[in-house]
Amino acid sequence: KPTPLPSQRKTSQSFTIAQVASHNTKNDAWLIYKNQVLDVTKWIGHHPGGEQTLLRFAGMDATDELRSFHDDWVLESKLPHFVIGTVSDAPET
Repeated sequence: KPTPLPSQRKTSQSFTIAQVASHNTKNDAWLIYKNQVLDVTKWIGHHPGGEQTLLRFAGMDATDELRSFHDDWVLESKLPHFVIGTVSDAPET
């Protein structure tokens, strides 16, 4: 059976903010965007803004930064491919 593409993965998995925070290295980098957990590990070496841009926010909620530096079309078309789940203990907004 073929491995599903990231965009086809089920996102029913949930993670705590502390779990996401532990994924903060070049070889294991997760971000939070709008309470969704994104695994950006494989994208680090390809990010047009450079590796350090992503690594600075690895393990953190990068919602504001992503909105500030990316057009809506990028956020809507690219980010879903990296979603691996949701944040279970996100603060109320």
